[in-house]
Amino acid sequence: MQGHVIVNTNNGQEGLDMIKSDRNFDCVLMDIAMPILNGFESAAKIREFERGEGASHVPERKSFHLNGRVPIFAVSASLLESQHARLFSCGMDGWILKPIDFKRLGEVLQGITNTSVRTANLYYPGVSWERGGWLIDASVEKPDEETTAAAAQELSSTLPG
Repeated sequence: MQGHVIVNTNNGQEGLDMIKSDRNFDCVLMDIAMPILNGFESAAKIREFERGEGASHVPERKSFHLNGRVPIFAVSASLLESQHARLFSCGMDGWILKPIDFKRLGEVLQGITNTSVRTANLYYPGVSWERGGWLIDASVEKPDEETTAAAAQELSSTLPG
C-alpha cells in the first residue's frame, strides 16, 4: 500500500503481541480465519488490552487521537452482511472482502484520518456490503469489554475448524 509500512503476522496471537509491543499502528487488517487466535478473538483481545494495561500509553498518531483506538478491519472472503453487528461487538471498525480491491481499500483507509471520507463509506443496511467500509462513525461509543469478549466467543464457536 502506497505510503504505508506493512507489518505481517502469521496468526492472531502474533497480531495481538505486535499491538502490545508497538502501539503506533494506524490500523490493523485482521484476517478472520487465522490459527491460534482467529480474527474475532484477536480483535477482542486487542480491545481488552487497549482498555487495560495499554490505556496508559497514548500513541502520538493522528489516527489514534481521532479514533481513540487503533482501527481494526475484518478481512475475509466469507463475511456476510448479517454479521455486521457481531463484527462491531468484537471491536472491528470496518471490513473488506476478498479478493481485495486495493483501490477500494485505499479509499476506505483514508477514513482513518479523514472523517468525511469515513462518513461516505459508513455501513448502511442493504447498500453494497461487498465493497467494504466502516461499521461506525468516529463519534460513536465503542462496545465495552464484556460485549466484545462475549461476541468473540460466540463467533469463534461458529467458525469451521
